[in-house]
Amino acid sequence: MLGELLPNAPTPCGLRRLTVEARAPIPFWLLARESFALVRRGVVVRQRADVHGGVVSVDIAGPGAYLPLGSHVASSGSVAAGYAATDVLLCVYAEAASPRQLECLATPTLLELRRLQMEALERMERIADARSRSTVARRVGALLCVLADTLSPPRARGMLPALYLRDLAGLIDARHESLCRELRKLEQQRLIARDAEQIRLLDREALEQL
Repeated sequence: MLGELLPNAPTPCGLRRLTVEARAPIPFWLLARESFALVRRGVVVRQRADVHGGVVSVDIAGPGAYLPLGSHVASSGSVAAGYAATDVLLCVYAEAASPRQLECLATPTLLELRRLQMEALERMERIADARSRSTVARRVGALLCVLADTLSPPRARGMLPALYLRDLAGLIDARHESLCRELRKLEQQRLIARDAEQIRLLDREALEQL
């Protein structure tokens, strides 16, 4: 199947071999946006790195696992990162396919489903990133930015519906009381505004700086 996708590839399956030594970084920056890899041997730790130098692990994948790759930059500025936990052998699809090539394998509907799947993965990874922040205030600020960006992709929103606060607290592993306290602080600082219907983000840049 993959051979049909890359008819002129140097190997029968159309994928390239990439070896990475233990503890060395995975070269995400060399790969195209649509890249993916299959782990043939070893273990890979996938991470997200933000613009301030913070790094959080979001995935650990072993033999047989699928890895989304590429130097994708989220609207928050975070980028894909990661390293080989052990000596790793990857089978990499390293180039973006043209629509004509992809049509050999999938209908437009299946391609759209794949796009939605990747958006869901991006959303869950960014929520995991927000949950990893060192204080509740930072978790709340990051979560509001994540939801503004990913709740109805590809549009970014300046407001969120009035969700149950216990659900927001659960997403970032915080107590309900702690979340309420931090939201009140953000209101007092005029970073957000709340009413019975919505939460409006008044100063997105300040929320990101939290």
